[in-house]
Amino acid sequence: MTRVMRLLVLTSAAALAACAGEPPQQSPAAAAAGAPVSETPSAPRHVLAQANLALQAEQAGFSPQSRNGTMLYCEHAPSLGSRIPHIRCFTPHEVRVILQMRERQRQALSGTTAAPGCGTNGESC
Repeated sequence: MTRVMRLLVLTSAAALAACAGEPPQQSPAAAAAGAPVSETPSAPRHVLAQANLALQAEQAGFSPQSRNGTMLYCEHAPSLGSRIPHIRCFTPHEVRVILQMRERQRQALSGTTAAPGCGTNGESC
């Protein structure tokens, strides 16, 4: 959990530092109207998405690791017929897909989603 928090703090700090270095920009229409510019810089969406993914990945059992300058999320998975754990690493895109598939499986097993072609308001198939 501390790794994710450190990653979140570092990415947020980097985003804020990048935003602080740029002067606030006004559109020509806003400048002509004299509209005030928001002085609170918000973090870019991709930084928030990365932090959210890191948090979800850690909660799912993945550990973030940096290899050759790229961020990978690794998990210790047992090998079939062996007690030696096998480390599998995935890119952020692959982790998103894995987490989505796990969520769909969880919903299918809990019965919260209707089968394709069935009504969601209690209609039978």
